[in-house]
Amino acid sequence: MWFAPEAEEMANGFISYPHYETAMFLAFLTIIPAMSIFFVNIETSFYEKYMLFYKDIQNHAPYEKIQGNQEEITRNLLDNSRLLIFFQGFISFLAIVLAPRLFDYLNINYLLLGMFRIGVLGAFFHVMAMFMFIILFYFDFRKPALLLHVLFLASNIVFTVMTLKAGFPYYGYGYFFASLLTFGCTYCFTFYSMGTLPYRAFIKNNSALTG
Repeated sequence: MWFAPEAEEMANGFISYPHYETAMFLAFLTIIPAMSIFFVNIETSFYEKYMLFYKDIQNHAPYEKIQGNQEEITRNLLDNSRLLIFFQGFISFLAIVLAPRLFDYLNINYLLLGMFRIGVLGAFFHVMAMFMFIILFYFDFRKPALLLHVLFLASNIVFTVMTLKAGFPYYGYGYFFASLLTFGCTYCFTFYSMGTLPYRAFIKNNSALTG
């Protein structure tokens, strides 16, 4: 966005686009409550089921018990995902609807309103993708997580360049579409991977088999 026609060059040569940066900064603030709830849930209910899954494997529990633990992990993720989507969706909805009043209260230029609103939607999908990334790291899906991060980087660049060419009314849509695409791919891969946890534990991560 520093290549946008509206970008400014500071006295020290630093390039900035204050309108876009301010709108996106405010949009990112809307995800703080959801991040707090997520990390509380991760450190409590999910972590307990995660530890139980691998503890029972180490203790040579029957496969039916391990499969039951796997189903509990998937169920916990689904429940937490619904909670986060509802909670963050509600906050994002309020931020979008109440944006004019917020801008009046903070004395912010209304030119930022469109960028802020689409930025709030982008931040919604971005933070949901971040949560899925953390789950993937818990189960050591490093390569898929890296590829999904590369997808976000590449799509963000491509879509942002496209919106720059489209003009000012479309600023912010590049980030939104990149976040939406990354969240969709990450969500599908995460829940597909939850169905393969026993295979990954016994085969993929078994040094006796992989060398």
